[in-house]
Amino acid sequence: MKKHIAQRIILFVNLAIALMFFSCNKDTMQSHFKKDATTFNKELALLSFDAARATGDKTEAEAFFTENLHFDTFLASEDYDAPPSANSIGFVFAHTKLGDNDLIAIMVRGFNYGAEWASNFRMGKKGNHAGFASAAEKIYAELLEYTQKHFHDTKLKFWISGYSRGGGVANVLAHFILSREDFDILQKNMYVYTLEAPQGLTEENALPYPNVFNIINSADLVPHVAPNDYGLYRCGNDVDIYTSEADTYMREAEKELAPFTPIRTEDSTWFFKADSEQEFLAGLLIKIMEAQPDGFPSFATREKYANTVQDHMCYLFELFMNISSEERKALLDAFKGFFQALYSEQADSLSGSLQMIMQTTGLYGKMISILTSDTITYDDAKLQKAFMAIVQLALTKKDVVAGCMTYADNLKRLGQMHEPATTRILLEHYEE
Repeated sequence: MKKHIAQRIILFVNLAIALMFFSCNKDTMQSHFKKDATTFNKELALLSFDAARATGDKTEAEAFFTENLHFDTFLASEDYDAPPSANSIGFVFAHTKLGDNDLIAIMVRGFNYGAEWASNFRMGKKGNHAGFASAAEKIYAELLEYTQKHFHDTKLKFWISGYSRGGGVANVLAHFILSREDFDILQKNMYVYTLEAPQGLTEENALPYPNVFNIINSADLVPHVAPNDYGLYRCGNDVDIYTSEADTYMREAEKELAPFTPIRTEDSTWFFKADSEQEFLAGLLIKIMEAQPDGFPSFATREKYANTVQDHMCYLFELFMNISSEERKALLDAFKGFFQALYSEQADSLSGSLQMIMQTTGLYGKMISILTSDTITYDDAKLQKAFMAIVQLALTKKDVVAGCMTYADNLKRLGQMHEPATTRILLEHYEE
């Protein structure tokens, strides 16, 4: 009898402790949304990263909001239940009561989105970034229907976030909400934290909303595209978390960044001069966007890109992101070997020209083999055109490819700067 009483007391104490923890945890979370959204909140920025990170998987996202943050309802978009495509967009809504307000979290998928990645390259000839704007419009329509159905006569607060592509879409979505009249919400009640977001708004639409914070690493390539030269920007305020102590912080977290090597003086005559990651990144973008000969694929202007490169890149990347990770690595290795062999030959000689043709044919055959083994349907004529356009582009950018191969660690470092672990660690150490 005494044993049963003791067990019940222990159970009661454990339950009380659990309830206390629940209350504190929930109160801590909700305290962020009782503050004015126009003031940067580092803790909310970190929470936004964690929320955006969870969107890679629907089950993980639901557990994060309902179990970790104690939101009472959760809704995931239908695109989570189908293979990602160039036209899909994963996002989640979660709700919790916040005093007299209803807080709705709107998180855009920025991880595990496969072929959705292809829409990153669909910029369009003018206006907002076509791929991001199309996705944002879809979320906007769903959000409008959701709020009108469940919260048509309540005071709303929004919490919006997304990482990488998800951040780009979230930034455009924030502009849509703030610039239209469908939602009766004040800037101070709309908390927007995007992470490593690319640029997707025209200069006219990229308004300096005080409640929109774009957390970027200036040594990460992604936040610099689509480039300003294409007339594309982010709305809100950029918060640069890059620090010269990045290597130290990463090592402390048992992560290692590839070393950065300044461009040698002799190489700067054909490549460019760069003594820092930011200078390397800026120089790389300038080289990529240099004018091309007429009739060749080109990044020189947004219109030329749309006319000569866009459709081909979208198609190739949609196929690429649908193959298995092992085959994807094999294809990347094949491309690397292709460029190494291609640039070792003298293309202006007969033997060099023949070798170039053989290398090109071999790489295309490798692509077909991988697609076939992964049972991925493709249009052969469309694939050939896309493949040849990229090969032509590479041939006209020989100095860019050669420079990236020479300074491969620098390129690798730029890629590591976009990894979520790097973003999280640098954000943890960020000081306003």
